[in-house]
Amino acid sequence: MIDYTLPLDRLPDPLPIEPLTKPFDVTITPPGSKSITCRAYILAALAEGESQIIRPLRADDTDLLLKALCTLGAEARWEGDNVHINGVGGRLGPDLSDIGWLRSTRHLKSSIIDPDLDIDRRYLSLHILKKDGQAIQGVPLNEDSYSIQLMDLQENLHSLWKRDLEELRQEERSWMPSYQGTFSESELDDLVSYLYSLRRKTE
Repeated sequence: MIDYTLPLDRLPDPLPIEPLTKPFDVTITPPGSKSITCRAYILAALAEGESQIIRPLRADDTDLLLKALCTLGAEARWEGDNVHINGVGGRLGPDLSDIGWLRSTRHLKSSIIDPDLDIDRRYLSLHILKKDGQAIQGVPLNEDSYSIQLMDLQENLHSLWKRDLEELRQEERSWMPSYQGTFSESELDDLVSYLYSLRRKTE
């Protein structure tokens, strides 16, 4: 008699189908959605703090995506069928929730392997040295003739009078590191494909 409650990897292969001799009383848990699992992983990685994903779908695609997110800085640990993801989200970078509408696959790929190639001016590297010796690095938020506002790399906001600055320098360089060589070609294609799938819902 075959115990059909065993995990799939412990069932015989091929699996014989035996006729039922009595009503079959079982509880079936349907598999999760690959699309929803991928979106949950991305959201958890972009969030701050820890998120718990309950029974995500385990498949090659979802596992590779989670591996890519961990390479980018997120942390994941499994507890049974659930995964806990510590995100690295914040406000320094752009919103990726509909990036597939805004950028081509070619642009997404180049942004990952060479982020300095085409930088949104909102995310240029800003270096400030105050007259009191304090150095601040971050991204610009607003600027006029007399003051400048920025967010530093710890996501603290600063509003400074230019008269108090010794140096104010902007560089055509992104704070995002290059991931050239971090991923295999297939892993990079998987990541780009997923980012390209992030699109706003239409009515």
